Amino acid sequence: MHIMYIDEAGCPGALPSPTSPVQPIFLISALIIDSSNLYKITKEILNLKRNIYKPTLKFEERLKISKDELKGSDLKKDLRYSGGKYKYKQAKRRAKRFIDELLKILEKYNVRILSRIYIKPPGGIFDGLSVYTSAVQCLYADFNNFLSEKDSQGFVIADNRTLPLNEALSHSLFTEKNKLSGDKYPLVCEMPTFGQSHNHIMLQMTDIVSSALVMPISSHSYCTGHVFSDHVNADNLTIKNDYANKIKSLFYRYMKDGRMKGGLTVNDKIMKKSSSHFFK
Repeated sequence: MHIMYIDEAGCPGALPSPTSPVQPIFLISALIIDSSNLYKITKEILNLKRNIYKPTLKFEERLKISKDELKGSDLKKDLRYSGGKYKYKQAKRRAKRFIDELLKILEKYNVRILSRIYIKPPGGIFDGLSVYTSAVQCLYADFNNFLSEKDSQGFVIADNRTLPLNEALSHSLFTEKNKLSGDKYPLVCEMPTFGQSHNHIMLQMTDIVSSALVMPISSHSYCTGHVFSDHVNADNLTIKNDYANKIKSLFYRYMKDGRMKGGLTVNDKIMKKSSSHFFK
C-alpha cells in the first residue's frame, strides 16, 4: 500500500495586474510514500524537528512537537534572508539544515514528488476551483501509474479545505472512478480523505516542499521581470541555486503514449516556458 499526500500553495484567485499583491502562482504538490515506511519516516522527522527547533524538549514530550507546525512559508522567508542581523542568520542556518536533512530522509525512503504549477496571467482569467479539481485528477492518474509499476494499491490524504471545495473535488473523482466505461484510477482505493495538517506529519512535509521549495523556485523561474510584488523576491534565486537540482531526482516521471508524464509540470500563461526552466 502506498499513500499520496496532497497540499497546495498560493491562492486560487486571479491576478488582477502585474503589481497586485495576489499570489501570481497556484500550485499543488504531492508526496508518495510506501505505507510500511510511515512510522520510520515520522519518527525521523520528529527527531529532526526536535533537534533543530526544540532541543530542550523533554524526551517524554517529543510527540507534542507534531502539533507545532513548521510552515513552509516561514522556512521560505528564513531560507532567502540575505541581511546581516545575527538572529535572522541563525534562522536561515536552522532552516537550511532542516531542509537538507529532510531531503535526505525523503531520498532514503524513496519518497516521490509530483507537482503541478500554474503561472497566472496578469489581468487575465484564472478559475482556481476548476484548476484545483483538474490538477488533482492528473495527480490521481500519475499515482495510479506509479501503483501499477509497484504492483501496489493506494490511498490519498489531502489537506483539508472548506466543505464545499472538498465536496466538489471528491465528486469529480467519484465520477471518474464510476464511469460506465470503467474506473479511471482502479488502483487508488477511494476518493481522498481530508486531514488537518497538524495531525499528519506527511501533510506538513508536503506543505514544506510546496511552499519552501517549489513555490519560490517557480516564482524566480517564471515570474521574474513580469510580476512585481513581494512574492517575486530576488532572493528566491538563492533557493533555486541551492535546491532545484537537489530535488529533481525525487520527482516521479514515467513514459506513456510516447510522452514523459508526471514529475513537475508547468502551465505558464505569461511566457509559455516549459518545466525545464524550473531547473535551469
